Amino acid sequence: MGDFERIDFQRVNHGRYHSYKLDGAKVPGVTTIVGMLPKDNLIRWAAGSAAAYAVDHWADLSHIPVSERIKDIAGAPSRDRDEAGQRGKEIHRIAERLNRGEKVTVPDDIAGYVEACVRFLDDFEVQPQLLERPVLNVKWGYGGTLDAVVSMRGVQGLALLDFKSSRSGIWPETALQLAGYRYADCYAAEDGTNQPMPPISSCWAVWLRADGYNCYPVTAGLEEHRLFLYLKQVLAFTGRDRGEFIGEPLRVEDLEAAPA
Repeated sequence: MGDFERIDFQRVNHGRYHSYKLDGAKVPGVTTIVGMLPKDNLIRWAAGSAAAYAVDHWADLSHIPVSERIKDIAGAPSRDRDEAGQRGKEIHRIAERLNRGEKVTVPDDIAGYVEACVRFLDDFEVQPQLLERPVLNVKWGYGGTLDAVVSMRGVQGLALLDFKSSRSGIWPETALQLAGYRYADCYAAEDGTNQPMPPISSCWAVWLRADGYNCYPVTAGLEEHRLFLYLKQVLAFTGRDRGEFIGEPLRVEDLEAAPA
């Protein structure tokens, strides 16, 4: 255990969201840090989502005031994102229970994703070691919740898995996300203690779809962790107060009043 037993580390749930605290102080989460990356693809997706909603609901929109139409169309990407996010959380929740060998009742709208997850677990004879555990990096002050640390057929040592269910597949920032988890110092065990993070031999992203799955190796080493920590610094900057950097405007009368 070392010094980990003296650390007060908590994942705090806030309804649909959660945060992390280290000795009572809030620390950023892995996904929040990775979220600092520019996402041009999301801008294009949002524009397409809004356009598709307008076309699909053209008749309905024509019966409401123009200002309401604009608001309704502009809100389409957020509604799509929230719906996809909830679907992803439900898939993760069921995947965790399947990993534990539990029987689950599967909603029809995600049945294909769950079947894909079952096939992956069976095909690779996945044996879970850690599931959905909060992790902490003490030195760099961040938390996170990993999906799974497992042993699996064809892979030496322990594998760190991240399950994705987005339509667009696996993006490069997954490497930074997995590096954040991989180089955590400890994890919060189910008995309430903090345990050292086990050594990870390899990282993998599992793309679950309604029609199947793909399991991709992900390079998430020390170099990727270094890049991840740069993003953490960017996140820290965004939380700084404007007054730390921008002073009062220069006035002509101040110049005239100044001694020669």
